[in-house]
Amino acid sequence: MVNFKPENNYICFLLDKLIRKYEVKGPYLDIGCGKGDFSLFFAKKGFEGKAIDISKEAIEKTKEKLKDVEIQVERKDVKDEEGEYNTIILFDILEHVPDSRALLQEAIKRLKREGTIIVSVPIGIKEWRWDDEVYGHYRRFEIEEITTLMEKEGCKILERWNYTFPIYWALRRLYIAMFN
Repeated sequence: MVNFKPENNYICFLLDKLIRKYEVKGPYLDIGCGKGDFSLFFAKKGFEGKAIDISKEAIEKTKEKLKDVEIQVERKDVKDEEGEYNTIILFDILEHVPDSRALLQEAIKRLKREGTIIVSVPIGIKEWRWDDEVYGHYRRFEIEEITTLMEKEGCKILERWNYTFPIYWALRRLYIAMFN
């Protein structure tokens, strides 16, 4: 999850709407769980699930964040995950791998029929800045590009949101200018 609390709160508000509107259910698999923010959000909603990441540091942070909820947390590559899930979470992960399509395909293999996959990626190739490299991004996506990628893998797009424009883009540009 992003490091800007108002944006985090807004994302959770949108996720809550999504859960209610489409009757999203567990168990979930949070691939590339980072600090565990989304796993905690889903756990507080009563979902069972699992958080995985290949980063030892991320898993340590997630275990600490989820210490009071009963969610499995494992240092694991999605290729090694054998479970099947009603919901797959790929929040800000596809931009961190050389082959986004391969990761999406691996995620979909773990998705139950009629399941839900929730994807978030940084949008706007023209918005590429030095901080993308600092965060380990290989790419940014255009909306059409991520939509096409999802559809080619058999996903039906239910909703698309740009939760960062325009306020967060302006704040990011200010941040970039201050530290450039």
